[in-house]
Amino acid sequence: MRARAAQRAGATLLAVAAGALALLGPRIPAAAQSPSTTRYVTEADNGREIHVRAGDLVHVTLVPPAGARWTPPAGQDDFFFRQWLSLDDRATTAVYRSFWETEVVLRSGLDYECAHRADPCVAPARSFSVRVVVDPRPEPSASASPAPSSPSASPSCREQPPSMTTGPVDNAVEVTEEDAGTKVPLVVGQRLSIRVRTVAYDVGAPASGMFVDRWYVDDDNGSCSSSSPRSHVVVHSVGPSTGEVVVTDSGVCDYFLCGRPSYEWRYPVEVTAPPSNAAAAEVVTTSPRITAGNSPRVDAHLTTASGSPAHGYVTLYSRAWGEEAYRMVGTKYADGRRSVSFLVRPLTQTAYVAVVQTPGGRVASPSRVVFVHARVLVEHPAANGGLDGKAAPFTGSLLPAIPNVPVGVSLVTADGLRYLAQGRTGADGRFGIRAGGIPAGWQTFVVYTSARAGTLRGSTRVRAQVA
Repeated sequence: MRARAAQRAGATLLAVAAGALALLGPRIPAAAQSPSTTRYVTEADNGREIHVRAGDLVHVTLVPPAGARWTPPAGQDDFFFRQWLSLDDRATTAVYRSFWETEVVLRSGLDYECAHRADPCVAPARSFSVRVVVDPRPEPSASASPAPSSPSASPSCREQPPSMTTGPVDNAVEVTEEDAGTKVPLVVGQRLSIRVRTVAYDVGAPASGMFVDRWYVDDDNGSCSSSSPRSHVVVHSVGPSTGEVVVTDSGVCDYFLCGRPSYEWRYPVEVTAPPSNAAAAEVVTTSPRITAGNSPRVDAHLTTASGSPAHGYVTLYSRAWGEEAYRMVGTKYADGRRSVSFLVRPLTQTAYVAVVQTPGGRVASPSRVVFVHARVLVEHPAANGGLDGKAAPFTGSLLPAIPNVPVGVSLVTADGLRYLAQGRTGADGRFGIRAGGIPAGWQTFVVYTSARAGTLRGSTRVRAQVA
């Protein structure tokens, strides 16, 4: 480890000197002049350790499922750098090289487009990692004949997708490094196309509302023509948001090429929603009857006059039993691809309405009611606990805390339910009931209420050993 640290320290000094004297010496280490080979890595190598020689290329290709992108594989090591990158919906491909002995773990993860929307999806987590060990390349003997040079496996500019160098991106605002710092207005669905004449080594975008759709980079030691952009980043706006897209060039520039610090290009972006095209709204719930304390999902669907999905800001309102007016639950943006969901927690019977403002006026859905059963919470006897059969206490509470309502206890028998006793809740919704004449042994009881103060009847079962 000490020898490696000393080697790295020396390499760093060498690199700084190379940057300061860029015109006086070779731009890259001598190892790069040696014949190199390429190690191809795919998802099948996940979790493995691979060994390469200094100067060799590591070519990583990861194929994503529909609607996702693999993030560029990255590792924390200054001496293992990326030469080329292509990221889109077909695959993420990256080429790496190190000229020194080192070790690095390349990590990547799936990034789903729907996770950045105004109503994000719950996407399955999936990751990739591979440990790359760069071993020293043996020095060739003086008597050995020179090995035939092998062509570099790093893709050239001609092999890149046409959108990398030519032609505009559909429905996009095009910017270059000269536009950095200037606010870029976008409408949901538009793309931000950024072209810079350098090696974009990192791209940062707000986690909500923006998704890195495509990303092409070519370093390849300057093989690209000077008239072609070296990096092209396309960010897709998938929801209303405000933030910055930050493009950072390669820190490798410090070591080999430029002798200058890394640069950042910051593009302030404001994504706004277009006017809603909704003609109708509907509220749907998968759980029209729940027990108090549960949290059902309420979905709001927007449709156009032709019946296709519509976009727009949806506000959900609720009116619980006994309330005179509707209250706002929240507002979400429907992007025209799918409905928006609200997680609610009604304690009594509650009606829900979705409202959207359109250029033609207010569009509201018919109301949808969620019915709620009272929840009976038994504190004693504890589940599978003990109970005195002569004067058994049953205590607990109701949710919601309904005062002065009857609560009963019955014994489950082979012939059905046998009534034991009943009581009433206090002002705080708590109850205490005593029952006697219970047979010894393991017994099952039902504690129930028929209260209808905005709720349906509720019950629960408890099993205890009676002495």
